Amino acid sequence: MKNTYLLLIILSICLSACSFMKSDYTEKAVLINQFRGSTPPNLVEQEITVDKNDYKAIGGQQAGVNSARLVEIYQRGRISDQIKEYRIMDVKHGSIYQMLGLQSKDMIIAADGYIIPTSQAFWNYLGLIAQLGTGNIEILRGQQPMLLKISFVE
Repeated sequence: MKNTYLLLIILSICLSACSFMKSDYTEKAVLINQFRGSTPPNLVEQEITVDKNDYKAIGGQQAGVNSARLVEIYQRGRISDQIKEYRIMDVKHGSIYQMLGLQSKDMIIAADGYIIPTSQAFWNYLGLIAQLGTGNIEILRGQQPMLLKISFVE
C-alpha cells in the first residue's frame, strides 16, 4: 500500500512536470472533479485485468503494433478552456492500448482522476501503470462516460 501511495505521488509530480498549460494550474496536477464538480452519474465502470508479463512483452514489440496517436480535440462546450481533451486514434488489435481497454476514437478524460495536460503525460502514465499495479483511465466512448479500472497480475 505504501508503494502504491508513493507511486501515485510520483505520478502526480510527473503529470505536473509535463504540464505546459498556460493557466493558474501549471504548478500542480489538477483533479478533473475540480472542474466538473462530481463524477458523471451515468459513468460505466469496466474492470480490466492485464497480465504484467504479457503487457511488457507486447510493449517491447515493434512500434507498428503499439503505435497509436493522441489527437487534441478543439470543441465548444469543454468543461474549461484550460483543459485539453484528447482522442486516441489508430489503436491496433493486439496492442497494449487494446489490452488496457482503449479503442480508436475514445476521448481521454483523465488518468487516475487527474487531467491529462499533454499527450506526452498520457504516454508516460501508460508506462507507469504496470509498475503501479493498478490504474484508472476515464474515457468518453461515443456519448458514454466510462472508467477503465485496470489491474495488473503476475
